[in-house]
Amino acid sequence: MASVIQMMETAKTVSPIHKLNPLAKALWLLCIIMIPIITFNPFVTLPIILSIWLLAIPAKIRKPFYSNLLKTYPVLIGFIVIIWPFFYKEGTHLLVNLGFTQITLEGIYFALAQGLRIAVAVTGCLYFIMVTDIMDLASALGAMLQRRFKISYTVPLMLISSFKFLPEFMTSFDAIRQAFLTRGFELDKGGLGERIRKFVPLFIPLIDTTLSKAQHIATAMQLKAFGIKKERVFFVEYKVGMADYLFVLLGVLIVAFAIWANTIPLGGFSL
Repeated sequence: MASVIQMMETAKTVSPIHKLNPLAKALWLLCIIMIPIITFNPFVTLPIILSIWLLAIPAKIRKPFYSNLLKTYPVLIGFIVIIWPFFYKEGTHLLVNLGFTQITLEGIYFALAQGLRIAVAVTGCLYFIMVTDIMDLASALGAMLQRRFKISYTVPLMLISSFKFLPEFMTSFDAIRQAFLTRGFELDKGGLGERIRKFVPLFIPLIDTTLSKAQHIATAMQLKAFGIKKERVFFVEYKVGMADYLFVLLGVLIVAFAIWANTIPLGGFSL
């Protein structure tokens, strides 16, 4: 929970990257997400991951960014690296023969490549979250959709609500859980089935609290006549500058590099 709040607070940091147009950063993220689709060559994905790590310096988020990644990599990528070698059947350099399955050098290499492939998307998404305020993104997206495509500004409102609701939901759950623990309710003891049954009573006050918050939001929106007009003006205007074009160009160049490196193939990668 603290990690989620920290990431959302990091988005309010003042830096050259944070000042960029939110839509420019969204286009950059789209380019990064395309990389795992284009290739899983580690000679391509590893330099891209390192480049995103370097982008944390001008964004002034080195400490929280690196800390979160070092916590995330072992869980998401480590699982892939451990599991994949058991299912890769095309290797010729045998390392371990377990009878029902074999572990080859090619299988380990393939697993590392797949792990780095996932790391590209994880690193890019985390970076985007930590340099983009969700309120700014929703406002910029709402203005663009309304002016160019005549789509209601209520669409970005749903986006804001979903992102804002999750931390509040987790905070409420943690508070209720701590209240049960202080009353001697042993939630972490017993078998799996018993633990699940013990958590059921927690959801009753959690649902009540969630519905109450939703009702308060709905009442506030009604008092402010939300939705009475089909179009609205926006408090902040997000202009597109040279820095925004350069940031998007960086994403395009990364995609071009991945396509070029995949056709060679770079490093002789041929799995």
